Amino acid sequence: MQPLIHIFFLLSVAEFTTSSNCWFSKGPCVNGKKEYRVGGRWRVRYDDHCEDCTCVKSGFACCPIPYPVDIPKSCAAIFDDKKCKYHVVRRDKPCIPCSRPVSYIG
Repeated sequence: MQPLIHIFFLLSVAEFTTSSNCWFSKGPCVNGKKEYRVGGRWRVRYDDHCEDCTCVKSGFACCPIPYPVDIPKSCAAIFDDKKCKYHVVRRDKPCIPCSRPVSYIG
């Protein structure tokens, strides 16, 4: 089990060093009053975005949820702060999803 945790940690650190949007904090894995063990995950909601966090042996790391890129000009990305996800919809009719596939990064 211990080697698996080390591999997970190395993969996590590699991800965070390659993405400028992710961040790492040394210390206990605490979100509000809840404490997490190594491997624990939680989501943090903000007004304009959400972050997924993971507890690792030496602290915790958080990254923003994936967001849409390469959106057609006829479409727009709308952030749903209650569900922590983006909806890509038509600009002329926001109740209709964009028909063209969209890529996500994050």
